[in-house]
Amino acid sequence: GGKRCQELGCEKQAQGGGPLQRCSAHGGGKRCEEPGCDKGAKRPGSKCKSHGGGWRCEEPGCEKSARDGKLRRCMAHGGGKRCQ
Repeated sequence: GGKRCQELGCEKQAQGGGPLQRCSAHGGGKRCEEPGCDKGAKRPGSKCKSHGGGWRCEEPGCEKSARDGKLRRCMAHGGGKRCQ
């Protein structure tokens, strides 16, 4: 469902509005506000994960990206999926 990326051969969902209907891999959606960076921005915030966007691990002293917004922990501190 929904609109598809207009890039030839791409079947991913288009991100955001505007005249260019493209997936995040092909430049659609919100971009990182850091000068010279063209990666997609992660919520919360307006930057990519490399520049501090997205959820961060809540473990004191840890600056890594959280694996999900629910637990807000990096893999080392118990975030993400585990083997069954």
